[in-house]
Amino acid sequence: MLNSTQKIKLDPAWEKRYKISRIFILIVFFAGMLWLSYLILFPSRYFSFSFLHPDSSKNNIVDLVKIENELIFNTVAVENFSKAKISFSLRKGSAPLENNKISVRKSYRAFFYPIGRDILSSADYSMNSLVSFGKSVFIVGKRKKFPIDNPLTFESAGFSWNNVEFADGKDLSQYEKQGLFNIHDVHPNGTVFLIKENEKYFYIKNKKKHELKGEALNKSNLQEKAILAEKKGLELKKECSLKKNYLSSNRYNCVIPIDELNSLVGKNYQFEVGFNSDVEVEEINIVLQKTVSRKNFTRSLSEIKSKIFLRYGLQQENI
Repeated sequence: MLNSTQKIKLDPAWEKRYKISRIFILIVFFAGMLWLSYLILFPSRYFSFSFLHPDSSKNNIVDLVKIENELIFNTVAVENFSKAKISFSLRKGSAPLENNKISVRKSYRAFFYPIGRDILSSADYSMNSLVSFGKSVFIVGKRKKFPIDNPLTFESAGFSWNNVEFADGKDLSQYEKQGLFNIHDVHPNGTVFLIKENEKYFYIKNKKKHELKGEALNKSNLQEKAILAEKKGLELKKECSLKKNYLSSNRYNCVIPIDELNSLVGKNYQFEVGFNSDVEVEEINIVLQKTVSRKNFTRSLSEIKSKIFLRYGLQQENI
């Protein structure tokens, strides 16, 4: 009969290999756990845009426009980051980008819109409402309704749960249903922003923001419905100068420290770079990164906790 309790004796050479293998497996396991923890606690976000394939679904840099000698584009990111690594790949024969400055600021895309004419009467505009129907919350206004896809999108857009109205007997069928409002979408027409520093109100319409003045400020619930924005978000810019990549003659890179932007409200980083007509870009790549630090470790834990609470519809103060 086989005695299962009897110890198997290995040849000394094989026993040595066995012990080394165990140690190697443990090292690989713990290294893998450390790497996974790093990816969770200090994540990076990757963004790109291909000029060769402008309609590709892989492009996640948004609102890319060229105005005179500047190229402007946006990314969407709700977490806090330490630095932005920017890379431009140029076509063969393109003019260089050496020493061209690129800057970044943080706010909401709609709040970056140019200023339009003032609105002086409350009859000249109507504000959107947040309406709850069943398990969904809609942005309702301008004869349209946008279902919001999840709580993270809701909060990252600056909306307040205190402003959500129950539909009750309200007939939402009269509003044309739009696609899901997700975290990448810009605030629609009918949005009002309140500037924190000077308490000015701006109304969003047709990709412009219009200041509300005079009698237009008398509309009920104006302050409650307005989304808080910051003048500092328009003014504070961090920048770097593009340098040629030593490993590739047609690639230019630089790194912008963006820690100072973390305290600003908003989910969009808007980049601007000086451009001329002789520059031909193939691709833009951006990486938003967190450096390993105690401060970022604490922030990451807080962000993970908030996302868990949002995912399960919990209130943090009750936990």
